[in-house]
Amino acid sequence: MATMHDPHGCFLAEHYSDPRRHSKLVSELSNGFTRSFASLADHYRKKYTAPELPPAWMAVETMTFGTLSKFYSGLKSRKDRQAIAKSFGVSEIVLKSFTHHANFVRNICAHHSRLFLTMDVN
Repeated sequence: MATMHDPHGCFLAEHYSDPRRHSKLVSELSNGFTRSFASLADHYRKKYTAPELPPAWMAVETMTFGTLSKFYSGLKSRKDRQAIAKSFGVSEIVLKSFTHHANFVRNICAHHSRLFLTMDVN
């Protein structure tokens, strides 16, 4: 998003299909960034007063994987999703599915639930 728009483009509601959901994600990101102990977050907070949120490449470092997945899947423009996915060498459909499933599996494991995998041995 930063290369296609600007360093703070991912925080603009105009790039997302659901403004309410986007607003909630930005709020979650802002809360997480404010609480982050990461050195880059501390540096940004000490050096800059505006904008409140750092550029995308810094914000991603403090996002939860779920928030990152929701930001990506909520993009309005297929062209934006495709450009991001291309940098990973996959289609936008594959990246959207992967981020969703990786987040789901991560949450199962992180919260001590059981994850069962089945294999077809035929």
